[in-house]
Amino acid sequence: DRMLAALKGTRSAAIGPAVPPSRAALSLRWARRGLALVERGVLPGKEPLRCLDHLPSLVAAQSEELLDVALGDRLAPLMKLPPHRRDALSRTLLTYMECRDNAVAASERLLVHEQTVRYRIRRLEETLGGVLLDPDRRIELLLLLHHLVRLDPGDRRLSPAEDG
Repeated sequence: DRMLAALKGTRSAAIGPAVPPSRAALSLRWARRGLALVERGVLPGKEPLRCLDHLPSLVAAQSEELLDVALGDRLAPLMKLPPHRRDALSRTLLTYMECRDNAVAASERLLVHEQTVRYRIRRLEETLGGVLLDPDRRIELLLLLHHLVRLDPGDRRLSPAEDG
């Protein structure tokens, strides 16, 4: 916490995980990866970035090539939709899953009516089939959606989210 106070007002800063001194290179490596995501505009850069507070983005960023390939395979029906439809559905599903499948909480985060969330989830169930109900694929789906919504650098780039 003292380090955070000392870093305030600097251009960009990242704090890697706290590790024993013998593993300082590991902490530095993750801090650099965090800064790279700040520079890409993926992670916020107003305050010093605590890498452990952004695990999904850091983990997904380490596997972007694999996630790119998997998107076309695992979420092909979603990827074939026009970008504006894919954008709304992807953001809704990611937020819904992050809110533990609670349409009311997701609607509050997305600033849409809860019926809109429920409608989109039904559309996704029709589009993606049983993927949404398969507990063995849940973590995979979360990683893919996180990559698509928050990290995707390709031509599939979704429109910027207000809440990041």
